Amino acid sequence: MAVLSALAGFSSRGALAALPSCPAGGPNHLQSAHFTVAYNGDSTQGVAYVTETQAGDVLAAAERAYASYVAMGYPTPLVNGSGKTGFSIIDLSPFKLAALYCPGDVDFDSNDVGKDDTAFNVGFAVFAQIELGLTGSVPFSDDWLIQSAASWASWKALGYPAASVSDLGPFEMSLDCWDANGTQACSKTGYENLAESRWPFYEYLSERFGQTFMLEVFADANAAASGMTGLQTALAAHGTTVAAEYAAYTTKLMAGGWTASALNVVSPPTSGSVIHAGAATGDTAPQTFGVDHLATRYIEIDRGDGDGSHPCYAATLTIHVQIPSGVTSQPTFYWNGSGGSPVPLTVSGSAATATVPWDTCLWESKGLLSLPNTSLAANGTNFVVWTHIDVDTTTPATATPPPAPTSTYGQVIDTGSATAVPDISVVGPQLLRLSATDTQLVLVVQSSAEGSVAVTLGSLSLGTVSLRPGSNQLRFTLPKAQLARLRTSSATNVLTLTPISADGNTTGTAVTRNVAFTPAKKAAAKHKKAAVKHKKTSRSK
Repeated sequence: MAVLSALAGFSSRGALAALPSCPAGGPNHLQSAHFTVAYNGDSTQGVAYVTETQAGDVLAAAERAYASYVAMGYPTPLVNGSGKTGFSIIDLSPFKLAALYCPGDVDFDSNDVGKDDTAFNVGFAVFAQIELGLTGSVPFSDDWLIQSAASWASWKALGYPAASVSDLGPFEMSLDCWDANGTQACSKTGYENLAESRWPFYEYLSERFGQTFMLEVFADANAAASGMTGLQTALAAHGTTVAAEYAAYTTKLMAGGWTASALNVVSPPTSGSVIHAGAATGDTAPQTFGVDHLATRYIEIDRGDGDGSHPCYAATLTIHVQIPSGVTSQPTFYWNGSGGSPVPLTVSGSAATATVPWDTCLWESKGLLSLPNTSLAANGTNFVVWTHIDVDTTTPATATPPPAPTSTYGQVIDTGSATAVPDISVVGPQLLRLSATDTQLVLVVQSSAEGSVAVTLGSLSLGTVSLRPGSNQLRFTLPKAQLARLRTSSATNVLTLTPISADGNTTGTAVTRNVAFTPAKKAAAKHKKAAVKHKKTSRSK
């Protein structure tokens, strides 16, 4: 589904010298209110053959995208001499392309018709035609902006399906990385290489400044003949900067809170070795992380030393980050357990620090530290991270959801009587994520006393298990008959845990969590394709 934006002059380069014409046309024709499709309906003509129904499906997808973009407040796409936007369905597999673009027309790969990502590719093509009419002076080297925004618009029009978050980032790649030569300079994965996996930044801007904010960006980019200058100018009009918004965006990737709900079930991948803060007062060894401009690395910081067999105590943790010279950055720490909230580090010169409540217990939850390089041009820079822990061996602690920063640690365990209902809490985030291959649900439940807990997932009973005071690791096998439905459902499933007294006669207040399955990724060969867009020939190269 990846799309490579190229200017008209790009086809003169050796690797792409034999590109087909745009539009390529076709012997069969079909049209809708705003689009036409030219295609080959002759099955004897090889792989470019598609049926009239398939051609109609392309038209239908284009009309849905058209209606979505107009409803969002965007102008209509460019048209050709017929007064409509044209699609020519041809075989682009020799070029490893999904589409070729010229003003008012799209050459669309016949091998992408009838696939799971057809609607995304068609929606991308329609928005690309809108962008062609708005960004005539933006150079090819800045097509990272055009590509990412078209990907955002298409996923938005489709309602952010699970496939939209199957490949994001990678966030250590610069926001404006662009492969001008089609040589996979940004990533070995075509979809990432051509900027489409970076669409969450434009969703962030949309949620922050409104869904038509990109119209401001396009207008300013066109006036300045520069994508980055256009982005800077549009943000300056709202009293902010690229650096500030990029830093806030990297925090939202950790902490969630997206209107696009699909983004709330993903967590950014971490770099380097996990930092175990330790079980005794002291420092961790420094780790160094390279971060390019407008890129971010996420570091995992865990409580304890990885051993859950020893007693644990309350503590405080101080996080230290050495910011490279000449780099602007706002590191932020986030504990992804219940009650966690982002903690921006205090920056003084090139040093950034934050002190947070901590303990030495073994947790299922984890801490994430963002290291954004918000500079526009500083590359090959090295951030250094280490932590210091002060342990209070007079205050026992348990792996329970962390209190507010001003609260003390520790929990009184009351074994109670047989008629007392235990107080329970679930260790971990409010949203529990399971992969498409998981067959078990594993929970860590803290209980104040002996008893049991009845567990249901939606309307499905997972059973009742005994509880002992303290930490309990519970495992539930998901029935095969229900598992397929749960995996394919886009809805979030509610997990309900109801505590029961030891004598089994009294129930207490239920605790709930949400459970979501992450769909399996599509095969890269089918899902990540490059496409080339031809822009107005009036542009200089």
